[in-house]
Amino acid sequence: MDKQIIVFLTVLLLISCNSNVENKSKSRKESKAVNSPRVEKESLLPEEMKINKTVEESEDPYYHYHTILKKEFKDSINEHFSSLVKKDRFTFYMPAGNIDSTESVLRIYTYEGELIYEKKFVTHELINGYDLEFIKNEFQMQKYMYGKAKHILDKSSFDDLSRVEEYSIFGQSKPEDFENYATYVECKKEKRLLFWIGLGEEDGTCIGFSKKQNKVLDIIYCC
Repeated sequence: MDKQIIVFLTVLLLISCNSNVENKSKSRKESKAVNSPRVEKESLLPEEMKINKTVEESEDPYYHYHTILKKEFKDSINEHFSSLVKKDRFTFYMPAGNIDSTESVLRIYTYEGELIYEKKFVTHELINGYDLEFIKNEFQMQKYMYGKAKHILDKSSFDDLSRVEEYSIFGQSKPEDFENYATYVECKKEKRLLFWIGLGEEDGTCIGFSKKQNKVLDIIYCC
């Protein structure tokens, strides 16, 4: 009888030990599975690949409008505009930041420092949508934006009316095509320069100074 009890207790002890070993082993495996960095990496990798693919292969031109410029841009030039005696000062400023939310500004001051013209616009309006076909990444987009900003005050933006050719917009347009034909005639007669502002794809505005009205006016619009 005593032997049977000893055998029974021994069996119970062995079963209990095996159960504890299995539970500890299972616990270690579960803990390893939860904390394993390899498992975590595998769960994130597909999403990372998806994001990168979206950025690299996106063909939506509006993606480019979210470009963030690292540095601001400032430029200025002095030209005869409101007067043939003293030169006016043209300034252009493009801020750093998201081109979809920042505002760039063009200003014209007289020699004495009086502000005679100001035009503000969202920075992304500098983009000509037709050019986006050739821009493939963020670096190219930033380079493009600084190039467009630099072109705002380029010498080619000024029109010398003493050299108007027949094939130019001024030679082809009729008086009714002008926004302010009288100011155009005035500037041409006094040999004062006109200035072009080109935004977007086909948003060109030519401005000139009217001495009669003592202010800058839109002369004509063109694609």
